Amino acid sequence: MALSLGKLDKVVQLFIRGLDVNQMLSEIWQKREIQDYIIALNQDAQLFDQGITSDGSSLGTYSPFTIAKKESEGKFVPADFHITLFDEGDFYDSFNIRVTSNGFLIVADAIKEDGTDLVQEYGRILGLTDESIQELGDVIQDEVKQYIEQKLQEL
Repeated sequence: MALSLGKLDKVVQLFIRGLDVNQMLSEIWQKREIQDYIIALNQDAQLFDQGITSDGSSLGTYSPFTIAKKESEGKFVPADFHITLFDEGDFYDSFNIRVTSNGFLIVADAIKEDGTDLVQEYGRILGLTDESIQELGDVIQDEVKQYIEQKLQEL
């Protein structure tokens, strides 16, 4: 791909003026579609589909009693019976992204009505696995390109 002198001049100006990487990433993390994607990686790809924590540890499997109860109530039970932490959906519904000065945090209300703390019981359930981080990186790469292109057009 050939880069015209005019475009090259704009690229140089952008980097001379200083591309604020922290500002760029903050703006990306604040996009609703990016936040939704991060939450989906945590909830769907990890907890629901695989029953794993952010460090790849298994959440375990449902007991025969829980399997029978869920099936009698018409609730989903994974074929391998892995724990999904989805019962009524309250925990999943509470997921949110908190943008920080150096990135983001996945936050959720992990305290059940009976007082059980899901984080204490299951460990690192709020966060991304290395695989999910890689998938997010692919999406963020496109966002970074778009951000830089927008900044170049503003020059």
